[in-house]
Amino acid sequence: MPDINKIDLVQKLAEYDLTIYPLNALKNQATSYTIGIIQPLEDVIANDYEVRNSDTQSITLKYNNFFQKLFTDQRELVLSPEYSCPWQILSAQFDNNFPARGVLWIIGCESISIDNLKQFINENEEKVKFIFEDLDQLDSLGDRHFLDPILYCFNATYSDGTNKKIVVIQFKRRPMVDHVLELEKDHLIFGTKYYELRNDDTSTRLITLICAESIDYDLELEPQKAYIIPHLQLNTKPFHSSFMDYRLDTFKRNKNIEIICVNWAKGFKINGRAESLYGGSAYYLHSSKIKVDDTRINDNHKKGVYYSYSTAQHYHRFTLNYEQHIFYLKSNPILQDQTANINQSRFGIEAIKVFHWELNSWNECTNCDDKWQEKLNNLGYFNRVSFLSACSPIAKERFLNITTGVNLSKIKWYSPQNLKSFHFNSDENPSKLSVFFNPNNQQNLNNITGKVNWLKRNILNQDIEYPDRFLDLQVVTDFSVTENYKESHINIRNGESCATFVGLGNDSEIEAKKVFTNIANAIEDAQRKLIVWYEDDDRNILNYCEENNKIDADFTENKNSITNDRDGE
Repeated sequence: MPDINKIDLVQKLAEYDLTIYPLNALKNQATSYTIGIIQPLEDVIANDYEVRNSDTQSITLKYNNFFQKLFTDQRELVLSPEYSCPWQILSAQFDNNFPARGVLWIIGCESISIDNLKQFINENEEKVKFIFEDLDQLDSLGDRHFLDPILYCFNATYSDGTNKKIVVIQFKRRPMVDHVLELEKDHLIFGTKYYELRNDDTSTRLITLICAESIDYDLELEPQKAYIIPHLQLNTKPFHSSFMDYRLDTFKRNKNIEIICVNWAKGFKINGRAESLYGGSAYYLHSSKIKVDDTRINDNHKKGVYYSYSTAQHYHRFTLNYEQHIFYLKSNPILQDQTANINQSRFGIEAIKVFHWELNSWNECTNCDDKWQEKLNNLGYFNRVSFLSACSPIAKERFLNITTGVNLSKIKWYSPQNLKSFHFNSDENPSKLSVFFNPNNQQNLNNITGKVNWLKRNILNQDIEYPDRFLDLQVVTDFSVTENYKESHINIRNGESCATFVGLGNDSEIEAKKVFTNIANAIEDAQRKLIVWYEDDDRNILNYCEENNKIDADFTENKNSITNDRDGE
């Protein structure tokens, strides 16, 4: 494989008497910028000669509509996944819908041969200035037939102030070698260059990875510099370790980096094989000032953006709904040197709008389907937990965590960054309980909702022995769920009487005591009524609570008590 070279686009443009018009996403400023991401769904044809959409008419409609929206709405950073955009519609964009000054489009295109690319460039070189590596120097001998390109589309100016449209073409440099796209190993024409975009020496930089390039990770990142790294993919296994390790390595080396993974929607097929079970598009960043209040969490959720947190590496992830959508997001610049330190904040992603494809157009979606109700219907006991459908996502997460005995943090257990269901580990397997679209988390979700079902079926309003302290709650037929985080540990109410009920299903006294102690330490409420219900192997219903057992720990109110807490974060 040929040597790899990084090309500084500032220097490259200078060779043509051009200066990049400052890109808003890379500026050092406090003002936020917006992002547009298309996550299409189509079947893919992949063979020795090409990788493209099987339905040209369908994808053309989607992209034409997408570009029209972008031209109207002017998102400042636009991303589309690998192999997705058909070449035949790009010429019209160079004429009519080219990004405005300060806007950057990064478009993953269908494969193309060298001869066809040369023809495309010749047909459009009067409209735009193309920058690309020498095609005649690329290895196209033997059975290598196609390129995997991405396009950078932006504006630059000549020294006299005249504007010029710029299209930079970057080619994939590493092959996918899985059982689906192993054809790249033998038939992809490898690029040898990648491009670094920046406004000037002090600005944020941008470098793009194309799918499997993340496996043999070779990006030259300068220490102490800030980077945005889009990662464009056509990937049936986006959470495989091969596609995650680079993120861990990158964040270990530099906290001023944000990674934007953009994949196709769940359900796409390559050559008629099984449907992909994943989307995998997500935004990753480090920040000590992340905004994860209830309002932000809930609003993002409705627009198909789901927050989670790496407890090991301490970076944040905003996963996009797996279905076919266009997402409009808002982000804060990495560098904000032009403002006072007190005002510098990287709050994370805020979802602005989301659109779904319906009746041959992208239509705004006000409540993105998280598959919660669909999954519960499939489990066969939706009626027993249907009350949760009316709850906000964050209230649902808190309820499910405490009601099923999930291990809770001793400090602000109700905070999203402390709730276990918002955490992901080294394999990036999500634990979220209010979202049902990820197959990696199905067993956990089944267990959790199953415990709620067990508790309602066997304990609430049932003819079983309640401890004296809980007798006034034996008439309660359903759970209580509150949006008030200060009372979110309370899930059973009868007038003024209230308590925390935990259901474990089939389990042991040892586990019940362990769960009791953990939750008691977490809620820190001297007036609490906490009881853990479980059953033994003989189906006897048992419980563990202070009334029946001596507890060694001191659970009196302290500085971490929710009654003393002043904020809900």
